Amino acid sequence: PLNLREAAGTDADVLLELQSGTLVTVTDGPESADDYTWYEVATEGDDSGWVAGEFLAVGDAAIFSAGDEVSVADGPLNVRDDSSLDGD
Repeated sequence: PLNLREAAGTDADVLLELQSGTLVTVTDGPESADDYTWYEVATEGDDSGWVAGEFLAVGDAAIFSAGDEVSVADGPLNVRDDSSLDGD
């Protein structure tokens, strides 16, 4: 889980833990503290606080268009010669 904190920084109080897949909206930031880049976010349930941006991903990670610039969020990533797990 990702800690939603009262302020930017690892010493700030944890308000709640956000589970993987939780959708949030960025409302402020970036702000640097404790070797992380922090963003203030709001959840769909109206909770708000600060999270380390290194643990966020943009949009629906399953939908991309040709020409989109993307990065590997959780590697290593296999590059295959076919669009299936059976590809070399």
